Amino acid sequence: MPPWSPLSRRAIAVALTLPVALLVITVEFFFSLLILFLWAGAMLIFWRASRPRETSARSVEVRWSAVTMLSLMIGGCLAPGKRIDRLLDRPVSLSRNAFTVAELNEEAKRWDDPAFPVWITFPEEGVAAHTVRVTFPRRDLTLREFVDEVESQTGLHHHFGGCGNAYTIVDGPAYNFGLSFLPPAGEREYDVGGMKWVRPGDPPVE
Repeated sequence: MPPWSPLSRRAIAVALTLPVALLVITVEFFFSLLILFLWAGAMLIFWRASRPRETSARSVEVRWSAVTMLSLMIGGCLAPGKRIDRLLDRPVSLSRNAFTVAELNEEAKRWDDPAFPVWITFPEEGVAAHTVRVTFPRRDLTLREFVDEVESQTGLHHHFGGCGNAYTIVDGPAYNFGLSFLPPAGEREYDVGGMKWVRPGDPPVE
């Protein structure tokens, strides 16, 4: 049987790496790291087991495998359709067009989605939460439009919460802790429409 050509050997190296790379980018992050560690160990053993006259050729094959793995991981990170995009494209139906920030917290409970709760966090003290109003252009909109309107009219910043257990390279975090709105990070107080907002848990502004 004639020996494999260098091109054939590289093609085989890439073909064997592809299914492993697909697993790395689609399974949960802990398993992804485990698979990546085992694959890297196998590549090292494969290279070190080569005879001296094969070392150069084996090095090329290992590099081709590494480039394949890295390319798919980068592609997975940059791929569209992440979980956060699918969540933001969810339809939202409001009971009316205008709410105070305090009322928005109650309004979000109407959506009643245990798989993805939405919390509107607002200051406990002060009148801003009960006075600053958010007006929506229509009652039926996407969650992305809802977030944009709340942020632009209140100065609150949205935050998706989730644990890293369900994180995958191709989908991103699971965001199973829901969506919350908070004052900008690092700012204890700031103005919205001439009124003082206070971060939750801080004493009221004099």
